[in-house]
Amino acid sequence: MRHMYLTLAVLGSLFCFLQPKIVAATEQPPQTGVGVDDLIGPALRESISTSMAKGVTWLQSQQKGDGSFAGEHHTAYPLGETALGSLVLAACGMSPRRSSLSRAIDHLRQTHSSIKKEGGLRFRTYGVALTILALVESQGTSSTMGSQKIEIELPEGDRVWLDSMKRWLVRNQSRKKGTWRYPRPDSQYDLSNTQFALLALKAAQRAGVEVKARIYFDALKTLLTLQEETGPSVPRYARESGPPRHLASVKITSAHDRARGFGYQGSIRPSGSMTAAGVVGLAVCQTQLLGRHPHFNQELRFQTQQAVHDGIAWLGNYFSVEELPDPHDTLTAAEKRSHHYYYLYSLERACGVSSTELAGKWDWYRSGAAYLLHRQRADGSWPVVSLESQTEQSSFLSTCYALLFLSRLSDPESRRVTPQVKLDLSLGPKLDDNGFQSIFATALRRYQRGGELALPAREFVKMGPRVYECLVGAMSSEDPDEREASFAVISSIRGKTLGYRPHDTEKKRESALKKWRVDAKRAAR
Repeated sequence: MRHMYLTLAVLGSLFCFLQPKIVAATEQPPQTGVGVDDLIGPALRESISTSMAKGVTWLQSQQKGDGSFAGEHHTAYPLGETALGSLVLAACGMSPRRSSLSRAIDHLRQTHSSIKKEGGLRFRTYGVALTILALVESQGTSSTMGSQKIEIELPEGDRVWLDSMKRWLVRNQSRKKGTWRYPRPDSQYDLSNTQFALLALKAAQRAGVEVKARIYFDALKTLLTLQEETGPSVPRYARESGPPRHLASVKITSAHDRARGFGYQGSIRPSGSMTAAGVVGLAVCQTQLLGRHPHFNQELRFQTQQAVHDGIAWLGNYFSVEELPDPHDTLTAAEKRSHHYYYLYSLERACGVSSTELAGKWDWYRSGAAYLLHRQRADGSWPVVSLESQTEQSSFLSTCYALLFLSRLSDPESRRVTPQVKLDLSLGPKLDDNGFQSIFATALRRYQRGGELALPAREFVKMGPRVYECLVGAMSSEDPDEREASFAVISSIRGKTLGYRPHDTEKKRESALKKWRVDAKRAAR
């Protein structure tokens, strides 16, 4: 009874949290060193842990005697559902020595061998990719091989198996498009298959299996073209600094992004699940190409990072955890219901792989966790609405995707921050206004923070004449730290103060800003 009231109290506080307090600000605090309890709070963590335990118990009850998980798609995808079930058990912290997980992996091993002996015609992108993810997640331990750090160490037999599956994915990548599809003649390349393939290749690399950089580069080139060309301008949000993070206000930063989504295929309008899948693909390619491909230069790195920001902006602009976002009504009601939990999984992967704490102004994990705790059935499963009876039924797929969303608690990689790279501000003149504002905001934050990646004031000149207008605009910010930093930069460049003091009253600052606006126009000529 006490736990029931605790859960209800947590849910009540979370649904109130879905309308976050927003204040104006400029700098996104670094995420390194933030603990799980600081991100979600100990009460919610307890409720999620209990929910996951119930879900895993239900999932184990669905396992067959031979170790498989055989649902409605078992015939078409002989690896898929067992691989998904194995991945969930491993992601929820089950030891590979436990009978449920070890039997599932053994069944995958035997099934893969049988399909290969038949000629491999029953292999599918989903099944092979999920098998890689399950194998790496379930069997790995940290190791070092010579001078190369190997995050996951597999037994030699499993390494051979993993390499075989990696080679199948590489062979089935489109050489023209760099993406993946269902391997049948009538199918087209799509973002859903591509998301799983890229996640699997990244996992294979963690286990020491080589994946050539061109695989990611070819995928990235197409992913950048599949995103919408433009979208509404939306502000980027961040947390106020200082623990506990889950109680902190949300603030508006000085950066703006274009909410640009992805569709299932190039001609289809964006949806929540496919936009999340597109962001996953971009973020995976970005991390796997850094320092590995000669054409992944500063300009392309920035373009990719901005595309990730824009995809997250789309997810924030149309944010929902209660249904699959479909602003253009491209999906039927049945498709929305059947893809809802897959969307939540993709949202977790998009924000996890890109180290994103907020989707727009929304704390996506706390919002999603609140929804899933509320929707879990008494038997521990999550539901799907039957198309025949229009009633809710326990669903293997819904339960797997719900548990994968919640299992972020046990996934430290999801909380890693993508390494920052040195900014090349000479790209400024080549960027559109949205891109320029974004790189300017990043440069100013680094100037404020100092440290190894700090930028000297003179570097800002490389951004071209637009930088003066941006600096003067930042001098009118409500944030005194941003005013001080922007004034320090422009006064160093121009060698004058024009009577401006960052901490003066607004009236005094405005009088000096009029002079700076005139000077900025003169400097930009």
